[in-house]
Amino acid sequence: MFGNVFTFGYDGDGRIMRTVRLAQRADSIVETLAYDSLSRLVRRHIQGGATVIHDDSLLYDSRGYLGGNARTGDGIGYDGLGHMTTVFYNGRTEQCTYDARGNQTAATTYGAGYSQSYYSYAPHSDRLVQAVHPTSTVWDTTYYIIDRDGAVGEEITHHYFELFGGCDLCGGTYVEQRDIINTYDLARRLIGSRFRLDTLNYHAPNYQPYSRNETYRYDALERRVWQQMVRDSNCVKHDANSGCRNTVSRTIWDGNQILYETREALDTAQRIEGEPTNDTYYGVVGYTHAMGIDAPVDLFKGGTVVIPYTDWRGKYDKGTCPATFCVQPAILFPGADMSSYGDAMPTGYVCHTTAGGTVTGGMVCEPPSWFGSIIMEMQDGSGYQYRRNRYVL
Repeated sequence: MFGNVFTFGYDGDGRIMRTVRLAQRADSIVETLAYDSLSRLVRRHIQGGATVIHDDSLLYDSRGYLGGNARTGDGIGYDGLGHMTTVFYNGRTEQCTYDARGNQTAATTYGAGYSQSYYSYAPHSDRLVQAVHPTSTVWDTTYYIIDRDGAVGEEITHHYFELFGGCDLCGGTYVEQRDIINTYDLARRLIGSRFRLDTLNYHAPNYQPYSRNETYRYDALERRVWQQMVRDSNCVKHDANSGCRNTVSRTIWDGNQILYETREALDTAQRIEGEPTNDTYYGVVGYTHAMGIDAPVDLFKGGTVVIPYTDWRGKYDKGTCPATFCVQPAILFPGADMSSYGDAMPTGYVCHTTAGGTVTGGMVCEPPSWFGSIIMEMQDGSGYQYRRNRYVL
């Protein structure tokens, strides 16, 4: 695509040893790989000119589990049954505990974005029924309602917050209910996810409820091909980090590989979808694939070509446009700050007023641009990540 050439070199066992991105250019980007006697990847080096993009030396324990990256100082620890118990990555430490069935019962993240959670399951099963998230004063609690097929039908979170001063009625603790209701079709495919936020028992002063709805459609091969997100006018008060945009997105597939994604501004007041126009937050993103490579070698939007890279964990964390790190347009790669379980912090977001957008009356924050869902780790409004035609929590 755009005249860019990617070359691949293999060893006698058919393993990729060398990849040259933008091979037609003098400033091409070269990736070299090395394996041990068990065909496990142990070295990876990616460099363009004098710029090192990634330099990894992977370690394994006696059981063959990935133990960390010696070059970056990151590490992973496991218990006797092979459950991941400790992760140190990018200056952040995660710790997990498990029950006798292997269900995760607690998770704590130390450092930037500190969080703590405790999980409970239905007796003698792996069905999650409750999660508790302690805060400085009270514990937020999420309840999971599981249908007979094992799918999550509803998530109800009770979030506690306090108001102090500013009005005669202010003061005390209020309970905010965050309710997600998932809808499935007869084939057990997720076709809708509705989020509603309101207070319990009595309203806090000037409190306004909020809801958003995301719907999905699939093709005959059960691949998701259409999704619409509609947020109500109170988005800026409760969901500002979403950007508060109402959108319709489409996905064009080739087998299980994404070829194109489109995104345009559209809500329930507009019934006719048009041709997406490329701008900062909308347009058409295409992907270039190579035979036998299980990830796109580049993506493009209009005349901008982006080559994405993953860290040693497989998370998209960097990109070049095409041979130097992307500056303009600014592109967010949330994988750089993702936890080992795929939770991302809203770092790198840009904030602006919503005048002239889908809502008015405040400040919203969102990624600096839209360049498709793959580099955003495929997460949608349901809270799940859509990977390989499957939803992952």
